[in-house]
Amino acid sequence: MCDYCTFTGNQEFFRENREYALEILKQFDALISENGEVSLTAENDLEYFLDWPSCGHPDAVIGVSALLLWMAQKFVKLEKNENAESIIRKLFGCVEKETSLKQVRAFQVLAGRNHPEEDLQLFIDDGVKGISTFMAYYILTAMAKTGGTQMLEMLKQYYGGMLDKGATTFREDFDIAWLENSSRIDEFPKEGEKDIHGDFGKFCYEKFRHSLCHGWSSGVLAFIVEYIIGLRIKEGGEKISVTPHLMGLTEREMNKILHRRNWLRELVSHRQTLAELKTEQEIQALVW
Repeated sequence: MCDYCTFTGNQEFFRENREYALEILKQFDALISENGEVSLTAENDLEYFLDWPSCGHPDAVIGVSALLLWMAQKFVKLEKNENAESIIRKLFGCVEKETSLKQVRAFQVLAGRNHPEEDLQLFIDDGVKGISTFMAYYILTAMAKTGGTQMLEMLKQYYGGMLDKGATTFREDFDIAWLENSSRIDEFPKEGEKDIHGDFGKFCYEKFRHSLCHGWSSGVLAFIVEYIIGLRIKEGGEKISVTPHLMGLTEREMNKILHRRNWLRELVSHRQTLAELKTEQEIQALVW
């Protein structure tokens, strides 16, 4: 909601959904003890769902705690709220808990953890192993926050592997280990090959139940726009900054629609940067 309102400037959307959001904050606050323990009255760790690869892992509870903390931090940017501030107070200690999971550490970093060298090392250990489609945006963004420079290479390995197997859409889940001795999605498996679709998956999405087109998995596009291309929409589109981090790329080109339905098109070579601009009209005048 915070990101949507920041991008669009649509405060009416916030007003329409405010009471619902306040009730959710109230419910979550009631589930968090004064010592920062989150209790979802779950029967087992499977109920603390962050993403599929971490499902059932004990550290998923830490990840859910960090996600709730980040959510409350986002909400108070829209409006001061007693329950949101209570959640922040009770959960802030969760960012210091140890974990071996990249997605959990990502939410800890986004929620305020500040151990950049240690955190970056966890992100780059074992390369793209441990990255998931749902969490790619958050992991890559957290890596950038810790000073990482390996994000583009990891993106190429992970999504490049998906493309090499014939992907045309973002899949519900993808494990880099599935690349070994498996067929393309648009070819029948040869003798001895695994079916990239029919032989993998787990939990409720085993084999052909695995979704090959999943909206939750497209967050990496937001990372490309916000960090690599460097386009940041602020104040409901009234202010825009462009600060690219090309990481070896020599040029970039993008089309992005703003909330007033005017198009922005830009071609930047190397490290060419536009300064912060206050209006769409200035952007169009300078870019075109």
